[in-house]
Amino acid sequence: MNPDTTPTPRTYQLLASGKAHYMSRLCRQLERELAEKTNEVARLKEMVMDAAKRGDKLAEHWKGRAEKAEAIIKQLHNFAETLETRIRYQEQLNHNPNDKPS
Repeated sequence: MNPDTTPTPRTYQLLASGKAHYMSRLCRQLERELAEKTNEVARLKEMVMDAAKRGDKLAEHWKGRAEKAEAIIKQLHNFAETLETRIRYQEQLNHNPNDKPS
């Protein structure tokens, strides 16, 4: 059914019966319903946009936290490497006590 050329079943029924005043009432009712649906769509769109903004803020927050965590992990790896180097050096000194620096 093409809405531009074909009346809806309810509209067609009123036109066929010759009840123009009902047609006028139906048009007003449909206008109100359309306005209500338009308002509902606008409200839902606003809710979706607000949720998207909150999501963007949360994503930015957690991105910053992840970057900080990665920096801490890198520092911990560097510290662990330093400790391992120090332990290996100490073990070498323990095995060769004559090689100690003065």
